[in-house]
Amino acid sequence: MYRLLVLSLLLILLISFTSYSQERSCSQLKSFDQKEFHFGTVDTDAQTKMEAYDVKWYYLDVEVSNLNTFIKGSLTMRAEAVQVLDTVLLELSDSMVVDSVLEGQSLRPFSHENGVISIDLSSAVSVNQIAEVEVFYHGTATSSGSGLSSGMSNGSSPSWGNQVTWTLSQPYGASNWFPVKQNLNDQIDSIWMFVTTDTANKVGSNGVLEAVVPVGANQHRYEWKSRYPINYYLISLAVAEYVEYNFYAYPAGTTDSIHIVNYIYNNPQTLVNFKFQIDLTKDMMEVFSELYGMYPFADEKYGHSMAPFSGGMEHQTMTTQGFFNFGLTAHELGHQWFGNHVTCNSWKHIFVNEGLATYSEFVVAERLDPLIAADELFNMHDRALRSPTGSVYVDDTRDVGRIFSSSLSYNKGASLMHMIRYEINNDSIFFAGMREYQSRFSFGTADAEDLRQVFEDVSGLDFETFFQEWYYGEGFPTFDLNLNWENGTLYLDMDQVVSAPGATPSFETHFDLDLELSSGPDTLLRLFGSSFPMQFVLPFSQEVVDVEVDPNDWLLDDQANVSRDISLGEQMSFESAKLKLGPNPAKNYAFLQMTDGKKYNYKLMDLKSSLIEEGTFEAKLMLERGTLKSGLYLLEVSNEESFYQQKLVFN
Repeated sequence: MYRLLVLSLLLILLISFTSYSQERSCSQLKSFDQKEFHFGTVDTDAQTKMEAYDVKWYYLDVEVSNLNTFIKGSLTMRAEAVQVLDTVLLELSDSMVVDSVLEGQSLRPFSHENGVISIDLSSAVSVNQIAEVEVFYHGTATSSGSGLSSGMSNGSSPSWGNQVTWTLSQPYGASNWFPVKQNLNDQIDSIWMFVTTDTANKVGSNGVLEAVVPVGANQHRYEWKSRYPINYYLISLAVAEYVEYNFYAYPAGTTDSIHIVNYIYNNPQTLVNFKFQIDLTKDMMEVFSELYGMYPFADEKYGHSMAPFSGGMEHQTMTTQGFFNFGLTAHELGHQWFGNHVTCNSWKHIFVNEGLATYSEFVVAERLDPLIAADELFNMHDRALRSPTGSVYVDDTRDVGRIFSSSLSYNKGASLMHMIRYEINNDSIFFAGMREYQSRFSFGTADAEDLRQVFEDVSGLDFETFFQEWYYGEGFPTFDLNLNWENGTLYLDMDQVVSAPGATPSFETHFDLDLELSSGPDTLLRLFGSSFPMQFVLPFSQEVVDVEVDPNDWLLDDQANVSRDISLGEQMSFESAKLKLGPNPAKNYAFLQMTDGKKYNYKLMDLKSSLIEEGTFEAKLMLERGTLKSGLYLLEVSNEESFYQQKLVFN
């Protein structure tokens, strides 16, 4: 069907529906504890004791080869006491050996068991004062593979043959390779990463490379420093025989460039193969900086270090990536805003990291390549539809696979963002919301409720029901539509079949209908459904031959079932006669009457669905124009039994 976007409200003369579905109150919807500070690899008592301090600085000074996962060296930590502090706890895998611990220049007693180092301080540290400890350790990092929570891994690229040692700590793997406090809500103020390795290797890490210092005859030390706040799982290193390929991005609004540093396998064909895709990082950086706000780490760099795993990890300022294609590069760069600059405050709300980064793939493709954008949108919905149950909200954070569910956390989360954009129906406001979220929680943590509040603030809309159904709820709808056109009237009978009726009985949403007419271009109609089944009566002069539901794929819905029913009409016409509105067009006043005499709620809105006036009335209501400009407005009238929409024109 040929698609032409037109303002649907200009065509609506009267809309009515009858609702058969059971009313649901907010008390029947799910509610959850929104905060969860940490669920890692140590017991609750150890987690609680680690809340007694706030990490200010990590300094890792370690030796690492590209041939194995053996690591030796030290971690120095400065921390501010939140409570009176006489013992410092850090997480470190029992596979590692702790050689000694210093406080200043003094050796301190410690224990290391059950994944926890417990250090006795020489004297209690008062609240707001600084404690500093240095832990010397060594060992072969244990790894559960090359994926999430693996900690430190070693492997050779099956395509290019290069051997690499790299880290991937999300969500609970940092303690596999260095002493750490794994708490999402304790951002480290700054880090130093000094890595000694063979002179044939380079080391990629966070921040700015301030020096490469010779160490003996055959080694050198890479000295990386970052002065931006960073979450523990975003600290990284990658060691291999790399070649360096660098260039610059020039986002609008900055007086300087952003250095993009790429460590690519030292193989004659690797850079040749990926150069075009790597170069797109510049354009992506400039688009994201426009839409989301300036790249948050502009004073340091962005870049990539290659490692042989199937995907990428958004390590702050230097993503670790197995290969380069449009979607992967866009996703990991999008994380620098959503995940790094603002980090989820709980793995239950990984959506604000992964859902928004996945949606960023589509957002940047809209600007740079419409064909890729179409594929991204299709894949986003298709993958989300693979899980007919399960919520975007993560119930069980002990299950790493559930946290990082491709279908739910990534793709349904991205679809949720697309639907928020659709409900707002104004890209300027939507992207203002994305920037406000970045500004409000800059270098901090947030969750889905914080995101919801931002979008409510910038748009003036209420997203409570939306989040209850789409974020905490489960599944998705499939629309069933029966239609009939006769004598200048279009009759629609619409229902939903939901994939998880026990969890989410229906979804309240706007939806588009693409009307194929007997002559002329198609017409796009935007309607609203608060409960289903629903019936609509639309005066429509041209014959409607066919209808397509959600033609532009705004909603996460399965393929709609559409059929013609010539019996539709008589009862629906009778129902629509309950509402009388006049004069219309009106000059100063319009009078609304409901012939059944029952009590109704009403809303008067503009064409962008922005609320102008609302209230309740019984039988009759006078609408006063006041300061409203001449033009077209939308009136909604509803009670527990019925819902009507009608246009109102003030001359």
